[in-house]
Amino acid sequence: LVDVDMEKADIAAMCNLPERGHVGDILSAQRDIHEVLEAGPGGIQIAPGVWAPEHEIPFTERSQQRLLKQIHSLGRHADIVLIDTGSGASATARHLWTAATEVTVVTTPDSVSVMDSYATIKRIVSIGADPAMIHVVVNRADVAEATEVFQRIRQSCLRFLGKETGFLGFVPRDDGVVAAAQLGEPLVLAAPEADTAKAYQDIAAALVTAGAAVRTSSTPAIA
Repeated sequence: LVDVDMEKADIAAMCNLPERGHVGDILSAQRDIHEVLEAGPGGIQIAPGVWAPEHEIPFTERSQQRLLKQIHSLGRHADIVLIDTGSGASATARHLWTAATEVTVVTTPDSVSVMDSYATIKRIVSIGADPAMIHVVVNRADVAEATEVFQRIRQSCLRFLGKETGFLGFVPRDDGVVAAAQLGEPLVLAAPEADTAKAYQDIAAALVTAGAAVRTSSTPAIA
């Protein structure tokens, strides 16, 4: 799991990991990605995001290509490389969208969030990125809301972009998610029988199944 959210890099903090290396060290060529990886909960490996975003981090073409090359090097050591690019459309995010085998867009039933998600997919397509599939996950929703949101996004993408999208699933509203994050333990480990934990597990299983058809010997990066 690689945290490339330059505005809210909080994955390491939510997993109660120490403040050591981060993605900024890779961009600045101070460390390679294997030097910043931390052992996270449940056996996952985490490359933390930038701890102090006020520090100057180079975002040159060369630094971004270095980051991309480093991420690709993980393909020999991981089944799936999952990249969190956050909600922005930074130059780094655009590089990763272009290189990704699959892209997952997370939205909520809120109208603004749905419009932002469609705008993100439109941006992905407009820059020439061509992932094998763009997936949609609907957060904080029930099954009826999630189905309606996905159909709205899918129909807009087909009509205006000529792009098919896939539905990975939805996550129900659950205050336990916030509580688990504050404790530094993922909900799927803290309360595996909870409906929300099961929803996460279902989404993960669907992601693995969907990716199996397009996975090659190269890094299956998913932004």
